[in-house]
Amino acid sequence: MLRFRYVFITAVFFSVQAFAQLIPTPFWTEKEKGPVSFAFADVAGVNPSTMVVSDSITLAGYGGTYNATCSGCEIERNGNGTWSTSVSGFNMGDTIRIRLTSSASLSGTATGTVTVGETVAGPWTVTTRHPYPCATAEWGSIPHGSSVTAYSASTSNACASISESRTCTDGSLSGTYTFNVCNNNCNVAPWGWVAHGAGVTAYQTVTANSCAAVAETRTCNNGTLSGSYTNASCSNNCNVSPWGWVTHGNSVTAYASATSNSCAGVAQTRTCSNGTLAGTYAYGTCNNNCNVSPWGWIAHGTSVTAYAGPTGPCVSQSRSCSNGSLSGSYTYAGCTACNAASNTTNMCAGYTYDAGGACISAAGYCASGSGTCVISYYYGTGSGSYCGDAYGPGPQPYYLLQCY
Repeated sequence: MLRFRYVFITAVFFSVQAFAQLIPTPFWTEKEKGPVSFAFADVAGVNPSTMVVSDSITLAGYGGTYNATCSGCEIERNGNGTWSTSVSGFNMGDTIRIRLTSSASLSGTATGTVTVGETVAGPWTVTTRHPYPCATAEWGSIPHGSSVTAYSASTSNACASISESRTCTDGSLSGTYTFNVCNNNCNVAPWGWVAHGAGVTAYQTVTANSCAAVAETRTCNNGTLSGSYTNASCSNNCNVSPWGWVTHGNSVTAYASATSNSCAGVAQTRTCSNGTLAGTYAYGTCNNNCNVSPWGWIAHGTSVTAYAGPTGPCVSQSRSCSNGSLSGSYTYAGCTACNAASNTTNMCAGYTYDAGGACISAAGYCASGSGTCVISYYYGTGSGSYCGDAYGPGPQPYYLLQCY
């Protein structure tokens, strides 16, 4: 009997315990803990160091009065405008709000946690806005914290000396320079400073038959001058007949005529200056005429007939003038030849010869006469040396040259 009672009582105990686990927690224990769980809506995108107020929540649950505390925030009950980190007297149906100051940093967070009774609300997070980028026409959108290099001008002899770093801080760009690029000018001899984008005409040589043919355009591009020609100027040579090409700066001697009594008197110096030959004289050479007595002026390239003597025998030569010099040596402009009218008259005057032991042939004398020159003689007296007497002893003849 006792054994039966023990088994029964044990069975009943465990059955009651199991049944108790199925019964909900009694309502009076809930009233002692606090309202049902609640959470405030997180807030994002606010400005730094800004007071932010949460949404309003109505407490729900079982009756009772509760104290509320807030970590990192302040509490307001029923919109009464009074804020504190600890507020008492919350009843079911009351409204609650909390507030806190947002982070002083951009993209920063601040968290407040409120406890009502024993109910701890979910953490309320307030996130500050992301930093603003800097919107610019030159660089486009510049992220917060990023920097760009700016210049006070678009070209410069030294771009580095007119640059600054501009940093974007929450939508505000530091600095004042407004150019996003700067191109260096070119400093090249002999032109000196050439502006970026500008060009100069350069030449391969300082003189040429055609300067245009040895020219190139050299353009400055950010400190580098294109091309390779090194001369800033070129002067054209002169192409003038009869000299042909005359180098710029050089001179030729020109003459007013091809011949002259004094070539020096008709000469001028013609100098080439960038394709133009100064002066007007057109002859490249001049030959002097010859001034020789008894002819006077003899034109260069012409000739005169000269004679060995003024009378016969008339031996002549042609004397030519070449640039002031007359060839030959005969000095007589004319010669009178023997003219024999008969065989007894018109002896050649001055041609009675004492032969000096050598008889002279008549063939070389009176050669230009109208007759045949022979030896004639007559007897007479005289002195000196005579030719042999073909007629024996006796008075010796004078040998005369006579033209027939």
